[in-house]
Amino acid sequence: MAVNAGGIGIYHNVVNAGRSPRPMGFGRAVMAAALDWTQQVGAESAAIQVVDDNAPAISLYHSLGFSEVYRYHYRTPSESVAD
Repeated sequence: MAVNAGGIGIYHNVVNAGRSPRPMGFGRAVMAAALDWTQQVGAESAAIQVVDDNAPAISLYHSLGFSEVYRYHYRTPSESVAD
């Protein structure tokens, strides 16, 4: 899923079914199309979140020009608010 949010292309749920051996180029093709579309509709920058243990995705995003800006932490309902 790709959206233009205030001039920023945001990309969510970029996934590979995992049934094909990597690299087949599917992720690159999808991201290239998404980046192109968000630029066409006015995005001037781009952002994506990826978990830090997803090396194939991080490699793809780096090759597309993305770089790490900050780290984040997902919290689950079972975690204490004080964590």
